Amino acid sequence: MQLKLFITDFDGVIYNFDKDNIQDGLYCGIKDKDPILHNNIKDFLFGQNRHIFYAWMRGWVNHNDLHYLMARKFNTTIEFLDKELFSSIEQFSLNWELLNSIKSYRDKGIQTYMLTDNLTPFTEILVPYFKLSDFFDKIYSSSDYHILKSDNNGEWIENIIRENNFLPQETLFIDDGEENIKNAKDKGINTYLYNFDTRFHLDEWIYRNNLV
Repeated sequence: MQLKLFITDFDGVIYNFDKDNIQDGLYCGIKDKDPILHNNIKDFLFGQNRHIFYAWMRGWVNHNDLHYLMARKFNTTIEFLDKELFSSIEQFSLNWELLNSIKSYRDKGIQTYMLTDNLTPFTEILVPYFKLSDFFDKIYSSSDYHILKSDNNGEWIENIIRENNFLPQETLFIDDGEENIKNAKDKGINTYLYNFDTRFHLDEWIYRNNLV
């Protein structure tokens, strides 16, 4: 069946596709200015308090809440943390080759969506800064919808496809997470596991499988 809907992840696909995870990018400018503060922030968000990071991804807290807590805890200022967070996001290196491929599919009349487990600054700062709306018809971020892709065995992607009047078999979902890929595949959605080994073969795979 011909492809009508193209859905892609962000972290690990559009961003950070050759790194481990988003921890490398956030607040990266603090590392040289104040290594101790940088380590404290990473430990606060990704260490023993990792539940805070997941609450941030679900939109239960936002960066204003966290910067208030961190400023008090680490003797710094909310303004400094805001500046460093926004600056680090603007330094993200995106996968422009894939974005341009996605735009070419959009130009063919295929709807393009982004579905990402992401933090509150994603919609507020990152999307407008990189003009991602030029590449995607709709962008779904977990912090806006208070749900993660893996919740209830991938219920979110199933709902998005249905609510937008598409069928699973005419949808392609790209993600770097094996659990997300399995959940989508179990629902009859075409899937592509995107990683260091497969990233250069996506277009070829799409045409070989007669999706376009």
